[in-house]
Order: sequence, then C-alpha cells, then structure tokens
Amino acid sequence: DALIAVDAVIFAVKMRVTYFVAFLLLAHVPKIGSTPVGKKAGIHKQNMRDQHREVLTSLVVPLVEGNFSSFINSERHSLVEFYAPWCGHCKKLAPIWHEFAFQVSQDPLLSLNVQVGKIDGDSEKELAEKYNIASFPTILHFPKRDRPSMYEAERTVEAFMKYVARLAKPPTMQRIYAFDLLAREFYNAAGDTAKQEEVMGRANRTAQHFGKSQKVAAEMYVKLMERALAKSGGAQSYFDEEAERVERLILTKLPAEKTRELLLRRALVSSFMTEVAAPGIQMPVPQRAEGDEAESDLDDEEAERAEAGVEEGGQEPAAKDEL
Repeated sequence: DALIAVDAVIFAVKMRVTYFVAFLLLAHVPKIGSTPVGKKAGIHKQNMRDQHREVLTSLVVPLVEGNFSSFINSERHSLVEFYAPWCGHCKKLAPIWHEFAFQVSQDPLLSLNVQVGKIDGDSEKELAEKYNIASFPTILHFPKRDRPSMYEAERTVEAFMKYVARLAKPPTMQRIYAFDLLAREFYNAAGDTAKQEEVMGRANRTAQHFGKSQKVAAEMYVKLMERALAKSGGAQSYFDEEAERVERLILTKLPAEKTRELLLRRALVSSFMTEVAAPGIQMPVPQRAEGDEAESDLDDEEAERAEAGVEEGGQEPAAKDEL
C-alpha cells in the first residue's frame, strides 16, 4: 500500500510538471491579434509607407547647376523649391511638396504643363544669389519663356493645386463654326452615302481656304468624315466608338503634342454628335419629327464670314471652344 501511495504521488507531480511546461509553451505561441503579429503588421505598414515616400520623392526633380537651366527653359511651367538641409520649415514642407508633385503626375493635363523641382540653395549658392533667395524655403514659379515670380500663397497641397490649375488650362481648341454645321449635316445623313460624300467634298474644298492656324482643325474634320464613310457600321457607330477611344487615350501617358491633337480630336468628334446652336455653342440633339429636313449648310460666302468670326449684324461670336 505504501508503494502504491508513493507511485501515485510521483505520477501526480509528473502530471503537474507536464501541465506547467505545456502552459509555458502555449503562452509563447503567437495568436491572431497578439503582439508579435501586430509588430509584423506594423513593420509591413512601415515598409509600404517607405515605398510610397520613395515614389513621391522621385516625382520631384532634384536640381543642380548642370540641369537647372534646361529644366526651367522647357515647354512647361516649372515650380522650384529652394531649400536647405538644416532648415526646419523645409523639412516640414518636404512631404507636402512631394505629395503635390504626385497629384500633378496623376493629372494628364497638369503633367503636360507643369513640372516640380527642388534645389539645395545652401549648396548651389550662385543660383540662390542669382534669384535673390533670402530665406528657405522659397518657391519660384518659372513660366514658359518668361521671368520667374515668387509663390506667396499657402503652402498646402490644395493651395499648390489651385495655383497650377490656372496655369495649365487645357489648350484652347480651334472649333470652326462652318465645319460644325457641315459635321452635323454629315452626321444626320447617316445611311445616305451619296449625301455624305457630297458634304465631305464641300468640307474638303472649304478647308483649302483656311490659314495655317486653323488648317489643322479643318483638315481633321475632313479626315473624320473619311474614316466614318469607311466604317462598315456607319457614321454614327464610328463616332460613338471614336469618342470612347479618344477619351481613353487622353488618360494615358503620351507626348504633349499627341495629347493636344487628341484634345482637338475630342472637340471635333463632339461637333458631329451634338446640335450646333450658335457659333461656339452646342446643345443636345433634339428629337426630329418625321418629315423634317436636315438643317441646310452655309454657302461659301457665309463660311468665309464664319471663319473670320463675324455673324450677320457685325457681332463677333466665340469661335473657340475651351475644354
């Protein structure tokens, strides 16, 4: 009996030790939401923030004497921050400036017209003295082929974006009233190939009388008519698809000249698809009653007057359509 009692005690002690060791092991196993997992999540988030910061930083062009001149003399508006590494205000502005550059890069029109840079004015003392930099940070705006001016508004992303929005308005697209009317006549003659060819012939002849400043737009009207005639699905189908295609291409990264051409193309495609109310103004297409005839086109003399931007009565209409 005594031996049995001793064995029982030994067994009980072993079980307690086993339970205690198991408890200690389980206490150190990571659980969902526990501190070790939380630390890993925090490290991952920090890595993501670091990567985002690197992307933002890369969008601000670092400038030195060697590349400064070519940067500010480009075909874009240049906003340049003069800073110093030891400057506390500069360090505070840095993430805002980088975020501003990112916002510019995400806008197709802004990125074509605005670029963002920074220069260490403490190291590049000659350039800082040349532009009378008396304190850091100082932001200068270098317009296209013009003298610089100091940016003196708020230093927030919203304020910077508001400032550049007025600098980078979409290019003024040359809409031609006479061709808008021809475009509508062409579009309304869908299904009548002979009529559309006749309208296109008139448009082609009229385009020959336009000067260099409007000839690109005039010829593009004619080119759109040619492609619409070649489309197997008809003119209306072509313009619907072309409007979607051009809109999609505008949002992609293309050279500045190509994007300007696409913006003009979008304006002209619209002239086929919307009713012309007056020079430079368009209205939604009304429902045409059965038996109504399509609106007649201008004769040559009226076309020349429309090109010159003068209506009957001597008033000067808005011949351009800003997008």
